Amino acid sequence: MLISLKNQKILVIAPHPDDEVIGCGGLIARAKREGGKVFVLYFTVGAAKDFSRKGSSTAGERILEMHRVARFLKIDGYRLAFPGDDYHLRLDAIPQREIINEIEQGKKISLESIRPTILLTCDPNDYNQDHRAASLATITAARPVPNTFKSLPRIVLTYKHSVGTWTTNAVPSAPNLYVGLSPRDLAAKLAALRLYRSQLKHPRGPFSPYAVATLAKLRGLQAGLDYAEAFSLKRLVT
Repeated sequence: MLISLKNQKILVIAPHPDDEVIGCGGLIARAKREGGKVFVLYFTVGAAKDFSRKGSSTAGERILEMHRVARFLKIDGYRLAFPGDDYHLRLDAIPQREIINEIEQGKKISLESIRPTILLTCDPNDYNQDHRAASLATITAARPVPNTFKSLPRIVLTYKHSVGTWTTNAVPSAPNLYVGLSPRDLAAKLAALRLYRSQLKHPRGPFSPYAVATLAKLRGLQAGLDYAEAFSLKRLVT
């Protein structure tokens, strides 16, 4: 890989617990295996009805799963910025400046507190309103300015979900950066995803381990590898 993950400090913006695993869980596992540091800023979680046998999940369930996944992946630090039903699936109703402020200068996990070298966020054309709000706020927070007083991540990437072809764009954007995964990295990603038990619906649904593993194989084929994750590169400063 042209960009070594060994000494990187990586900040992942995850609108909800499980987005970090689905979008870049393999990169997280690889970075930790190679000696990098990974931090996650989760935005919101709450009770939600869903199309599953149980029909719903609670905030308590998802927060417990978040803690388990963070321990399993050996995340170096993480924080939930907007807990509660008032924010869950309503990030688009929060003033963007509040979300931007959390990314730029929020407590413990933010651009200024972590000063990451790599910043990841979700795709701005995702069909989920929370994902779009988080992505747009991240891009604004990472805007290019002189880094005398502000942290400026040298690499900014957006990640896609396994249903990334279903977007608000008429023509989905193609990824332009691939991160190769070892079998061990992919296994860690799938194991972490299974820890989000409340979010697993159909065994062959778009967010299932089956779907995620299948996409990793497809991304690998696209990059001439066995397995990979794909991203859109927004900035690279060398």
